[in-house]
Amino acid sequence: EGDSRLMVLASEQLEGKGLIIVSGAAFMSNFEVQSQPDSAAEKNYSNYTICENLLARINPVVISDIADVQAEKEEGVKFTIEGVATSNASGYDKDTAFFDCIYLQDSTGGINAFPVAGNYKIGDILRITGTTSSYQGERQINVTSVEKIGETTPVAPKEVTAQQINDGSVLGQLVKLKGTVVSFEKANGLVQTIIVKDAAGNEARIFIDGYITTDKDVVGLEVGCNIEVVGCASYDNSFAGEPARIRVRDRADVVCSPATTEPTEPTQPGETTEPTKPGETTEPTKPGETTQPTDPNGPDQTGESFNLVLVVAALVVSAACLVAVVVFSKKYKAR
Repeated sequence: EGDSRLMVLASEQLEGKGLIIVSGAAFMSNFEVQSQPDSAAEKNYSNYTICENLLARINPVVISDIADVQAEKEEGVKFTIEGVATSNASGYDKDTAFFDCIYLQDSTGGINAFPVAGNYKIGDILRITGTTSSYQGERQINVTSVEKIGETTPVAPKEVTAQQINDGSVLGQLVKLKGTVVSFEKANGLVQTIIVKDAAGNEARIFIDGYITTDKDVVGLEVGCNIEVVGCASYDNSFAGEPARIRVRDRADVVCSPATTEPTEPTQPGETTEPTKPGETTEPTKPGETTQPTDPNGPDQTGESFNLVLVVAALVVSAACLVAVVVFSKKYKAR
């Protein structure tokens, strides 16, 4: 009594019984409550937002792990997820964006979100609501709403093996693979497919969409060279070979270097070795020491051989002297 305000909407929380919301007058009329939409995609009247807010209070949004979305077998199941964007959207940078989609990652996994083409970049924290779907065999979330709720440090790529790419255990995540180039193919003058062998001898496929950073190509790429690749673990069963792949966001994320050979063991500072003849080997020496080459098929041919010659010569001379004494003795007796 005495309150001049007009009650048009009221709510009361009944302990243990729920929430009661009552409205009256012409408050819910589209004519009395209007809004000026910023785009044709928005609803024409604020009543829609009011109803959404009421429903959100009655039925709060549950944030799911991305790993749960990846594990869902059925199509069309609704999820709301939050994570960090690991690729740009075309509204931010068309040259480094996948067509009409982005990749999102939380602490449990990563996933492709389609369609997304707004001003979203790597490092943005997004809340996405949508339903499970698939494209070319890759699980994705079919987006019905996307909201930027913050920014953070970009996700660091996870170093993986070719086997992890091929078995799908890191699908949707930002990954790094190291190895050597087995082969590569070009399309329209730019590198499109690279086959990489890792340290375990397993191979994985690298894929670069033709519209990604078309003003440059992979530098230093050749068969046998070392390679390090960063991209999103993806899947494409329309490819004739292995469907698993790493999807490159920027050609600069593919780094090549010349193949290396095993280095030889260097000698310690101050050590010297004598040159050897075929079949001979030498050991490195300490500072100030020298070695003579050795023959693995016989004894040392230096000091020991010289000493042996001297001994033999002495014996020959001694024998000659003894013979001369005997001859002289016989002649003396004959006289």
